[in-house]
Amino acid sequence: MSFVEVKTRQSFHYGRPAEAVTEEKKKHLRKAAHCYLDEMKGKGYVPRKYGFKIIEIVVNQIDNAF
Repeated sequence: MSFVEVKTRQSFHYGRPAEAVTEEKKKHLRKAAHCYLDEMKGKGYVPRKYGFKIIEIVVNQIDNAF
């Protein structure tokens, strides 16, 4: 099981998208994940492993492409 944060940017001008995931954001994601896992445990489902992933998307818009 994975908990995923998706970050999108139009350029690397302000750094990589993943760099926008601050310690505060990580804390929030962990808390949300643990709330979800507690809820699922109450329903009898306990994942063997879980982790956190960041998906980076860099959008490159090409005007008048053809």
